[in-house]
Amino acid sequence: MREKIREEDGKVYGINAYPSLNKLPYNRSLINIYFTSEVDQRDGIIDDVKKVMESLKSGYEDEKELVSAKMSKKVALEKNYQKPTFWLNELSSSLLYETKFYNFQECINLVDSVTLEDIKEISNLVFNFDNVIIGSNKFTDSNLSW
Repeated sequence: MREKIREEDGKVYGINAYPSLNKLPYNRSLINIYFTSEVDQRDGIIDDVKKVMESLKSGYEDEKELVSAKMSKKVALEKNYQKPTFWLNELSSSLLYETKFYNFQECINLVDSVTLEDIKEISNLVFNFDNVIIGSNKFTDSNLSW
């Protein structure tokens, strides 16, 4: 999404997606997507985000971007495994919800095992446009003052 909307099209100053998949207390997914742009670009960017999601569902083919995402995730894992709060959260979750606690190498192996087909499969499960909330902070000169 970042490559297409920011780098190629230049429509946003920045764009980030924060996915969350949960099993407990029930299966659910939540994806927060944030971007900064010119106000008049907002609706077009939202349409572009949906198009990117649809392309992931129909068959994502960018092996280069997948390799880059895997590398980014491995760096983040390495940093997290050095933080006491990470250990506390992961161990607590493992005990409370009776889930497996993965050691660092197991996590790296999981990241390395992700394929383009996996991306397509999970995208079809979680990208549902029936339950979408779109929020916007639309600022104009008249509403910037206190």
